[in-house]
Amino acid sequence: MYTKDLKKTKGIALIYLIMIILSILIISAVAIVGVTRKVKKGGTNQEISQETSEAEENKNTENSSNTSKGTKVTAEQIAKKPEKYYGQEVKNYTEGNRVYRIFYVDTEGYFGDKNTIYLKADWTANDINLKEKGIDTYTPKTKEILKKMNQEWAKERLNATWNGNEHCAAWLCDPTTKDSSSNQEWANYFDESKANYVIGSQSVEMFVKSYNQVSHEIGNYTLGASYRATAYPGYIYTLNGAKSKLRDGTDYSTGDDALDYKGYNSMYCGNNGTKAEHFMLLASPCALDQNYVCLVSENVARLGGGNWRSTYDISPLVSLKSDFTPEI
Repeated sequence: MYTKDLKKTKGIALIYLIMIILSILIISAVAIVGVTRKVKKGGTNQEISQETSEAEENKNTENSSNTSKGTKVTAEQIAKKPEKYYGQEVKNYTEGNRVYRIFYVDTEGYFGDKNTIYLKADWTANDINLKEKGIDTYTPKTKEILKKMNQEWAKERLNATWNGNEHCAAWLCDPTTKDSSSNQEWANYFDESKANYVIGSQSVEMFVKSYNQVSHEIGNYTLGASYRATAYPGYIYTLNGAKSKLRDGTDYSTGDDALDYKGYNSMYCGNNGTKAEHFMLLASPCALDQNYVCLVSENVARLGGGNWRSTYDISPLVSLKSDFTPEI
């Protein structure tokens, strides 16, 4: 009897021992998987937590923001990942039957209200001749947007007697707004319910800020545009902080092949991933000559200047209201 009880007790103890060993093995396996996952993610709990948070954020965005037109994106999302969103077509802003792309998010409030989203219209052959319009003597209805878009120039020249190229920049920066007395030149591109205003083009200061926020496979330079007070006050250019060494590079030109004409849906230069035989006006005076405005020469991928007496194209710039959310 005693021998049977002893054997029974030993058997139960053995079963308990096996169960304990199995439990330890299971716990160890779970711990090893966790450590391996940590190593693959970069080795820290903080990084795992961050990636998990981003994944949840993306999932929530997809679940809550998908609409019949596209996916809503906020200024905060765009500013966090400009390389993902810059150049994306906005589906729910189509005034004038133009295609508009996310061009810039002003996180600093440099050009206006903080976190304003700006859209740039795609190029179309609109053939603007400033001479025929008599723009070289144009007086804007308001200087406020001109001042914000060209801040370096405005510090010295806003209230001076202007040259012809400065009048041209003022015309391009004179906005269409909900005020019926505003400049109606850009009215076809203005949606009062969605936009603060529309102007004829982005300034060279905004162009450079947007371009430098993202990386580029070609034209991967840091662009510079600064005001220079000469006989013809206006903007000059640099590449990587110095005078350009590219072909035809001068103070008044970045030189050829300085701009990205493939990336971001050819938003900065070119058309459909190639160089294009057209020229886009920028809303800033060039220091080369009193008749020159800043210009994107899309046929050679260059920032430079162009004589306002010639015929060029414009790509209107839209400042979106803070309560309007673009869909891509």
